[in-house]
Amino acid sequence: MKATVTWWSHDEGPVEIHDAVELDRVVDMVIKSECSEYPTVVVVHANIYLLEIAVGLPESFVQIGPDSGLGPYLVAVFDRNADDNDTFNFYFQGLHHTEIRHRNILPSTLARELARAFVVTGGIPKDIEWEAV
Repeated sequence: MKATVTWWSHDEGPVEIHDAVELDRVVDMVIKSECSEYPTVVVVHANIYLLEIAVGLPESFVQIGPDSGLGPYLVAVFDRNADDNDTFNFYFQGLHHTEIRHRNILPSTLARELARAFVVTGGIPKDIEWEAV
């Protein structure tokens, strides 16, 4: 499956990938070169979807939506029992403050598995619950 990868801290054009191994190489490179102080967001574009994943911390989140930007957007649910008012603060690149509900925070390893599945299938991964935001 052909996909393209960009990230918030990257000013150049997208990187083309063709499989999960290439995705892992790009994500590892982004973490090594861009996340020494702050996390960032990697965006994977395949078919008609954009998948966003936080990288650079042990915790992550995954959001997916249409590449048109018109929604609906889906976010992965990891802990359905978490308090809706309990949030996790991300400061992407030290500038962009984003609060993510704890129910949507998942281990980075699982987030990367979801991103790999997305690259392989080009569709929304079925291995986790999703909710509209």
